[in-house]
Amino acid sequence: MTSGLITYHFATLDNLLVAALSHITEAYATILRGIVDRGTDSLNELAEVIAATGTEEGRSRALAERELSTLASRRPALRPVAQHWRKEVARIGQLHVSDPFTIEAFVAAVDGMCANILLSGERPGVAHIHGVLTRTLGSEPVAEEG
Repeated sequence: MTSGLITYHFATLDNLLVAALSHITEAYATILRGIVDRGTDSLNELAEVIAATGTEEGRSRALAERELSTLASRRPALRPVAQHWRKEVARIGQLHVSDPFTIEAFVAAVDGMCANILLSGERPGVAHIHGVLTRTLGSEPVAEEG
């Protein structure tokens, strides 16, 4: 897309950033909504999504979301869109607990694990992530094998 087309479609840089962030976060939110809607083992499915941050495709998505979220901290117009996927993570937490502090810790744990995976460049085991999620929700995780 040429810069002329971009300025034709997006009147401001914020409009362009909102469109890009919306596209990225909506794809992620759709995956998370599917977890809630299926009503299956939501923590295991979420652990798989988080672990996928360590794959090439997952890393690209997570990096774009993280960079655009950082922009949202400086650009108020982006903040509602940047919070979208975090609200979906909170919905998964609400399947297990009702305490708002525990749910907030759960969302922070998910965000932190994704950031840690991006920094390490390694894909952690789903069982490990599941254990962290379980502990964050106040339950005792099943011991990992090996």
